[in-house]
Amino acid sequence: MLVAHSWWRAHAAESPGHDWDNLAQRRGAWAPRRGTLELGAVAAVGVAVSPPHLRVPWLLALPAAWLYVSYGTSCRRSVWRGRHGGPRDLVVLALLALLLHWRLPSMQRGGALAFFAALHASHMHRLPRWAQPTLSAKRRGCVPTLLVLLAACAASAVRLVRAAPVLLAGYVVLVAVLAVWYRVALHPAGYHVHVHHYQAALAAVPLLRAAAAPDAAVAAAIGLAAEGIARWSAAPLFHRADALELARR
Repeated sequence: MLVAHSWWRAHAAESPGHDWDNLAQRRGAWAPRRGTLELGAVAAVGVAVSPPHLRVPWLLALPAAWLYVSYGTSCRRSVWRGRHGGPRDLVVLALLALLLHWRLPSMQRGGALAFFAALHASHMHRLPRWAQPTLSAKRRGCVPTLLVLLAACAASAVRLVRAAPVLLAGYVVLVAVLAVWYRVALHPAGYHVHVHHYQAALAAVPLLRAAAAPDAAVAAAIGLAAEGIARWSAAPLFHRADALELARR
């Protein structure tokens, strides 16, 4: 554990590769590598018209997601470099691929399409204007979407209490322990909480599985996690104030 923690911190430290040039654009910009979206569209159509019994293994899906997001839509100079200039994010994604290959069945056609759609999570602001009201919290049109999401979460919570009470209780205990640890030790030392969307997506995967959610929902959560790691890095939950400010620039 100590070796793993030291390696993590070393690769999270500042390096010559930690700059916005390594990301190729600032947060919110849209500048994919030429040909990336066309290749992605061809792949999506190919999956859509494939036989229903198609199976996409995680050992293939996650490396492909890294190439598509990190090298393609984020337009980094090197396949091996993450946002911080080192291989940390690629290693984390490779370990995640091995874990999913061991624990989950391969994706079916619907799951593969949901997984691919989630790889564009950071670019939803580029959707046509008519599609934005249900996505933007600043518009009244988002209210129906939020109500549907809240209803779905409530239904899932009820199902989880019945199907997996131990798992749900474990999540509650884990959050409580992290909250106490942060309040007692980390916050006085200058750390702040920053929940990344890849962390939230990964945390949702066991809950979705326990709630017997559709395979497409599980695949979308994993795709969202892969997109977060490949584009924004596998950053930790707790950050120092100076590092968090740098990441928000």
